[in-house]
Amino acid sequence: MHHSVDEKHDQTALGFILTCADIVFHSSSDASPQTKHQIALFCERAGKPLIPLEDTSLSGLEEALGAWCPIA
Repeated sequence: MHHSVDEKHDQTALGFILTCADIVFHSSSDASPQTKHQIALFCERAGKPLIPLEDTSLSGLEEALGAWCPIA
């Protein structure tokens, strides 16, 4: 699921998405410091992996997945 990190969007929706997620991929370039902190705290408390994305493209996601869970 994707959630815009625009501060104008409902933060309740972000909480719901984080609750449903098994893994959280996060592009720190798109988020405010407050949102970054909120996501990091949630993942830490919930024991969910927080995977940073260098690039928000499909190739950036592929690279993050490969680094987090390499194919044997």
